[in-house]
Amino acid sequence: MTTISPSLADTAATDPTPTTTSTARSLAVLARRNVVKTQRVPTLLVFSLAMPLMMLVLFSQVFRTVENSPAFPPGVEYIDFLVPAILAAAVVMGASNSGVGIAIDLQAGVVDRIRSLPVRGWTLLAARSITDTIVSVAQMAVVTGVAMLALGFRFQGSALDALGMFALLIPFSYAFTWLFLYVGAKLRDPETTQLSGMMIMMPLMFVSAAFVPVETFPGWMEALANVNPMSLTVEAARGFALGNPDGGDVARSLASSGLVAALGTVAAARAYRTSSAA
Repeated sequence: MTTISPSLADTAATDPTPTTTSTARSLAVLARRNVVKTQRVPTLLVFSLAMPLMMLVLFSQVFRTVENSPAFPPGVEYIDFLVPAILAAAVVMGASNSGVGIAIDLQAGVVDRIRSLPVRGWTLLAARSITDTIVSVAQMAVVTGVAMLALGFRFQGSALDALGMFALLIPFSYAFTWLFLYVGAKLRDPETTQLSGMMIMMPLMFVSAAFVPVETFPGWMEALANVNPMSLTVEAARGFALGNPDGGDVARSLASSGLVAALGTVAAARAYRTSSAA
């Protein structure tokens, strides 16, 4: 049977009217619950890492002749071009787990139990988003380590540039967790949410500047790729990785992540509220 953490129940009992302090405490308890669930299912972490690592290895070999294209940046190795894209792809794939997770909670009755407590409803969504963003940061570190040790990836800039790349991908991760939280709260079915997530991820990743220069695309696809948040973030992250960050690219990436986060937050909160009537 699904249970709620005693700490959360204690919080509700001692503070029946949600306040800033009790909300923060509830958020911490729910985030800890998500971490414990993840630790209890280590295969989930393994498989969530397997896909970006597989993409890293396969794409670095299959697409490496792309660097001979006239549209490819001169003097750049394909592995250095690829790694920021794989990190962004790993972030998006990790964010899709947020949608599946909230769908499981809705289906298992966890959300109904939390609604019976004087806890702000959005804390469950926010805790899931925070937890999955932290997991994404750990995944980025593992993928980067494998790329450096096994495939010859090197940061071409300073240590600050490397930190800048990771810092830029964190709001990107956080934004897309909210998008997938909306999908999960709207559909309320883990299997359907997972399939829908794949349908979102495929064009997001491949109609972008992630794996090949967009100049090689047909005109209509290039136009879509140029406004794709994935493209905007990958280009900015790639600038950090190659040691020539561009302020304009960074600003466009942060703006697109902010827009996705804002729309996702509003949509997810609305879908979460209406799910109680379903």
